[in-house]
Amino acid sequence: MSSGSKPSPRHRFSSSLSDLDVRIQDYGLVQLEDEVWLCGGHGDRYDQIRTCLILSLVDGRWRIFEQKMIHPRMRPVMVVDQGAVIVMSGVTSDVNSNTGCRDTQEVFHPLYSDGWAVEDIGEVEICHEVDTHVLNIDC
Repeated sequence: MSSGSKPSPRHRFSSSLSDLDVRIQDYGLVQLEDEVWLCGGHGDRYDQIRTCLILSLVDGRWRIFEQKMIHPRMRPVMVVDQGAVIVMSGVTSDVNSNTGCRDTQEVFHPLYSDGWAVEDIGEVEICHEVDTHVLNIDC
């Protein structure tokens, strides 16, 4: 490497990732900087999960995020907006729901939040859409 040249970005990431060691289905997934956040879903017994697990792409290890979401969310949609992790919708068994999807989202900003904030989003049917896309993480 000549002086002044930068190391390739792929060298800052781990070349191997640890196993999750638990089976989770119907979760949401999003990348935030050097981490992949996996939130919600359910286990083999259909126990709904309010937890997020975070995979560090730097060391390849999973950790449990200490702040649990307010509501369990199966099949949520996740996005990152201005550094905040947003977990939207998800399946609900609320008898008053017209769509079967939650009408809220939970927001956590790693720099400014000390817990998840619940916000109303209106009822949309996004929790029933099956995504068959493959997630590619640029390493």
